[in-house]
Amino acid sequence: MSSFILTGELEEDDLPPLRSQVWAFLDLPSNVQIIAELLSESGGKALIVDLAYASKVDDATPPLPVPHFTALDDAHIAQAISTIADEGTRHVEATFSPDAPVGSDDTAALFHSSGTTGGRPKIIPNTYKMLNAVISRKLPAAGLSGSSADGEQTVLNTLGSLINIATFHVPSGVDECPPAEFCGADGYCHTKDLFERVDDGWVYRGRTGDWIKVVSGFCDTKNMEDIVRKACPELVHDVVVVGSGRALPCLIVESAVDGLADDKRSGVAEEIVKRTAELNKSLYAHERIQDPSRVLVVEKGTLPRTRTIIPDLPRFI
Repeated sequence: MSSFILTGELEEDDLPPLRSQVWAFLDLPSNVQIIAELLSESGGKALIVDLAYASKVDDATPPLPVPHFTALDDAHIAQAISTIADEGTRHVEATFSPDAPVGSDDTAALFHSSGTTGGRPKIIPNTYKMLNAVISRKLPAAGLSGSSADGEQTVLNTLGSLINIATFHVPSGVDECPPAEFCGADGYCHTKDLFERVDDGWVYRGRTGDWIKVVSGFCDTKNMEDIVRKACPELVHDVVVVGSGRALPCLIVESAVDGLADDKRSGVAEEIVKRTAELNKSLYAHERIQDPSRVLVVEKGTLPRTRTIIPDLPRFI
């Protein structure tokens, strides 16, 4: 039997049902409804929220579909422990039933992706054998250890799905391969990262498909472009997001109207930023085009989808 102790103003009815999924999100877009959708899809029962984001969750409209609790920082944890020891403050003790038997292919945890392959985070089941492969093989191979020289435990942050730890091309059947729904027709799981062999090493060259990598993170160019097309159908003939390897992404927009003067083009850029502002809330901050100077309006039919156009963009991208 195992148990945990909760302190503070919680009543027993506030606790989620035992043996339920409790989700904690590391970093997501400011749109709380994306988190609400993921909680519903995963069957989550509670959300633990960092104090810095507590007000956003408290004020969410509509409210989250599950109870949420604010995480204690180190100072508050120390204070709570001291209070229990010194004053015997009432606490709620919850006891779990014995662990049910599990197999290596059973789901151990539900991680979410960063949202870089579809416009929003995806739920990624990790099996027990996947976690074991990371702990027993990948971490040691990367020179990482579960404990330090003095015997203290090391806490390792994998920053996302465990499939991405030093893995870019995983054959099915090996322990670290994710569930079958994440594999291609060839039986491999492809992360879609591109590398070029240079001497005895590899150089990162971006990603296949609709993704680019800017300094601040990955950008889903298709989703960004679709937002512009949806919000500005009579202004835009076509649009492309560029900026791979640069500080920020930019839009190159083919005007739906021929022969626009420079001042009219500036007006189109400002209107695009204005119209897409609400839809852009579903994107990560580094994906949002919020400055008209990052929107380049060109004539219809002059937009090639190649990197040769990048030098003509504003110099800060």
